[in-house]
Amino acid sequence: MELIHAGWISPKSISTDLNGTTKKEIFEELALLLEKSNKVTDREKVLKDIWIRESISETLILNGIAIPHTKSTGVTDLCGAIGISHHSENKISAFFMIVWPENTAGCLKRIATLTDILKANDTHQDIETAKTPDAVFNFISSRLQKADAL
Repeated sequence: MELIHAGWISPKSISTDLNGTTKKEIFEELALLLEKSNKVTDREKVLKDIWIRESISETLILNGIAIPHTKSTGVTDLCGAIGISHHSENKISAFFMIVWPENTAGCLKRIATLTDILKANDTHQDIETAKTPDAVFNFISSRLQKADAL
């Protein structure tokens, strides 16, 4: 599945303390984190595409986790940002923003794998209590590597 090996996420695109309280503020913070991947060419286009996707169907999954995702011409390659919020007004505490170029195949299958991992009973608590971006990265990496082995 290559979610980890493709470098779609790194500790520098993870925040364990998002400042925003509204969905808009949190998505803006996540887009700034995405830029740290050096794969974002147009952050405003990415945000616009995320909001279009969210208007079709919100990307909330179980246990207070959301995975806003979309394809966009505002990125050059698959990239992701993870944010933990202790202030969200909508009871979501973990956000995984994933964006890929329009001509990229297989990304929805990768998101489905991530979604399955995030639905596990212990995942939400482990992510929410992680103290550092490295801890979140290591936790997600190990889960994705186990999924790759299946």
